[in-house]
Order: sequence, then structure tokens, then C-alpha cells
Amino acid sequence: MSRLVESVRLPLVAALSLALQACPSFQKPTLSVTGAKVASVGFDGAVVDVTVELQNDNGIPLFADRLAFDGFLEDKALVHSAMNQRVTVPARGKAEVKVPLRFVYKELKTALGELEGKRRWRYEVKGEVGFAPHEQLVVTLPFTKDGDLPAPQLPTVTLSKPRLENPSLQGLTVVADVVVRNPNAFALPAASFEGTLGIGGQVTPIRLSVPGTASEGSTTVTLRQTVSLAKAASVGLDLMAGRPITATLDAAVVVGERRQPLKETLSLKR
Repeated sequence: MSRLVESVRLPLVAALSLALQACPSFQKPTLSVTGAKVASVGFDGAVVDVTVELQNDNGIPLFADRLAFDGFLEDKALVHSAMNQRVTVPARGKAEVKVPLRFVYKELKTALGELEGKRRWRYEVKGEVGFAPHEQLVVTLPFTKDGDLPAPQLPTVTLSKPRLENPSLQGLTVVADVVVRNPNAFALPAASFEGTLGIGGQVTPIRLSVPGTASEGSTTVTLRQTVSLAKAASVGLDLMAGRPITATLDAAVVVGERRQPLKETLSLKR
């Protein structure tokens, strides 16, 4: 440490020490949690902003040098953070500190599947604010806050009545509308509709892009899949004769790392 810094630091420490000694009625600062707000919710995670208020009843300003906290979601620890930014609490005044809880759902891993049936998830934050008004005086103020946030719900997927285009002995095109409904109060990000369509022993892969879906809204994408019947001539003969054929759809809407399946047995007729 340079002599200049040392020459400035020592008088400040001495002055603060004298101020504390001259004030035997030094009041320990107090802390209260004044609010908690769910700032954002999505399929990847959520952010909860907790507001902590610090009260200083002393005639000198105090400095909060440390803020550490842990965040829990359904009693599972997901967040641990420490902020070393100094917060000044003025003499006989107050200061607010924002505690951002950032939950990342993928860190729940297998536990996420256990929570699928719940409409709301409980969160809790536990932390402490540390003051060091003097090297021989350290004050730690604990705090805790809990609440709940809306659990992200998988979309519902429905399929309109399928229809055929250009049926022949060689192949056909299956056309249907896939409707994705979002039950959440937040918009769904872009997703994909992927799986397989099976007709007459022929299995054809499917992949469609699904645009983002507004909160409590729906998005419709059109499935148009061409299937070759070169190895299933009997299917083409049934179509030409006006007999129905059976197709199986095994697919899912994929949002992030989560899947909402759709399995249908389709009866197709020319």
C-alpha cells in the first residue's frame, strides 16, 4: 500500500473509531424486506427481484460491504451469489438494495419432471448484509423472503382433420393444421414440431418450425408431408379404390428442452 493511501486511510479509520467511541448509544442498523416482484418467467428460468431496506439511526453514515444470498425453488438450492458492491446508508437515513434471484430451470435436472403437475412453484431467498463500521465491530443482518411464481405449462397440441393431396399409386401428400395453444401468461419462444409419419410401413421424418406464441394465445402451422408408396403398392391400390388407409403420427412440440407429445392414428381417404 502506498504511503499516500495509508496516510489517508489511517486518519479515516481513527476518526470513525473515535466517532463510535464517542457515541456509546451506537445503534445497530436494521433491515427489512419491503418487496418481492416476479420480474420475468419463461421456459428457461425466472427472475425474482427482492428489495431489502437498510435503516441507519446513527449520526454517521454506514457502509454495507457485503451481500450474500441463496435462492431455493421448491426447497432445492439453485442460486448462490455474493455482491461486494458497497452500499452507503446515510446518517439517520435509509438505503435500498435490490437482490436479483435468477433461477435456471435446467439446473433442477430430473426434479423438473416431478414438478410438472404444479401450477405454481414456491421460492425462498435467504441472505445477509454485512457492515464493518470498525475493524473491531462487524454487524451482520440476516434476511429471508418466500413467495411463489407461476410454473411454466407445456402447450397443448391438436391436429385438424387431415386431408390428402395428389394421391396416386406412387405417393401422396398428407396435409393437416397443427394448432399450438399457450396456457401461460407469458409468450412462448419459437419451438419445433418434430416426429414421424407412418403409412403402409413407410416412416417419414417430420420437422416444422413453430413461431413464438403470444400469452394465452395460439399458433397454427401447416403440416404438409409427402410419402412415397413405392414399397407399399397396396396402400395406393386402396386409395384408388376409395378405401381408407391408416397413418400413425408420433410427434411432439419441443420448447427448449421440454417436449409435449402428440400421438394420433389417422384414417385417410381419397
